[in-house]
Amino acid sequence: VREATEIDVYIGATLTYLPSYDLTRVKDAVRTALMDRINTLQIHTDLEMADMIVVIMSVPGVDNVSFTNFRRKTEAELTVHDLIAGSNEYFRVLADDVVLT
Repeated sequence: VREATEIDVYIGATLTYLPSYDLTRVKDAVRTALMDRINTLQIHTDLEMADMIVVIMSVPGVDNVSFTNFRRKTEAELTVHDLIAGSNEYFRVLADDVVLT
């Protein structure tokens, strides 16, 4: 039996939201949706930006999104790329590590 390794993720994104929505509520909903999706991924499941765009765009009030960071927390800042999980790795993200502007 091998022990699984948790990989902490950092996400930074700029949201464009519809003017009829409250930005704070939209950000909170996006943060929750990302955490719900990422924190339930299984071991050896890659974390792809395209999948996270779908998650974000499904939140009511979001008009567009662009990533400024999408990386393992151990990587250099301003890194944006899909994250590949090793055979015994899984991804996790904390609320403070989802920065939305």
